[in-house]
Amino acid sequence: MYKAMPAAGANPLVVMLTGQDWHCLISPVAIGTRAIVAFGLAYHRLLSRQPYPKRWL
Repeated sequence: MYKAMPAAGANPLVVMLTGQDWHCLISPVAIGTRAIVAFGLAYHRLLSRQPYPKRWL
């Protein structure tokens, strides 16, 4: 069974219901994506000492 997270479902609703630009939706998604990737890179380089990624494709 698939369930969306409240924040993931709320962002598009807020944009549509308030008549905001798509910029208001893209900014939080871009910031969150960058934070997740930065955390992954930091974890692999600082804590696990493994190269990230080992190879592409």
